[in-house]
Amino acid sequence: MPEIKEMVEHGSITTEDVSCLKAFAIEEFKNPNTDLEEESSMWMGIGTLVLWLGWFFFNGGSAYTLYNKAVNPAKII
Repeated sequence: MPEIKEMVEHGSITTEDVSCLKAFAIEEFKNPNTDLEEESSMWMGIGTLVLWLGWFFFNGGSAYTLYNKAVNPAKII
């Protein structure tokens, strides 16, 4: 990678740092960090919104096709 070569040439990082970064990258590739915050309120909010929107439009479409002369809310949806 040219960026790393430039950093070594300018003295920003040493060759030992590069070898440590390489070892870390290989270890992270083999064992990726999958520690996601699965119980966060953001995911619960997004999931609720997606489920609600799916329910809302599915029910509206069902009501629209159920009758020949659908009610106004079903036509709007």
